Amino acid sequence: MLFPALYGTLTIVFWWGLQPVMLEQNIPVFAFSLVTSVAAFMRIVWSAFSGKALDKFHLSGVIKILCITVIAAVCASCCAVYVPTWGAFVCLFIMTVGCGSIVLAKSANSVLINHRIKSDERATILSVNSMIDKAFTGLCMICLKPLFDNIGIGQTFMVSALLLIPILICARHLYKMKLTTRV
Repeated sequence: MLFPALYGTLTIVFWWGLQPVMLEQNIPVFAFSLVTSVAAFMRIVWSAFSGKALDKFHLSGVIKILCITVIAAVCASCCAVYVPTWGAFVCLFIMTVGCGSIVLAKSANSVLINHRIKSDERATILSVNSMIDKAFTGLCMICLKPLFDNIGIGQTFMVSALLLIPILICARHLYKMKLTTRV
């Protein structure tokens, strides 16, 4: 449950930072609707891809894909305000890909819950899972808002990159899990 909660929190940070990056780079405000459309499209792509990815790559491959995606998105977010405008568009695109990848993380989590938890306990586990997701995201937003306002966008993304540490620790644990059923 920690992996999708932490992963989701970091993708929300990307989403929350898209507009400030655009403002910092003097990208017109109307372009935010275009970026929002691309982010929605990325969620659709990840949704379509998630079932096939779980079948083809199994849990360990999906964990690798998610780790590579989130690391790329963190790097892009840290660079977004320091590159020329065309580079910012590339960074924004990578960040939207990272935002959409939460769909794959949640799909993998759902499969794990369905394979590992008895049917009479699933509702409780899903409720606790949702509560953990919301708690992590809320706590992160409360902590990061003053950072965005006071120290800057790039530095805030660098601080939020510290979330990679527990994400990668959780990913390592999930990677080592041996499922008795095919995911």
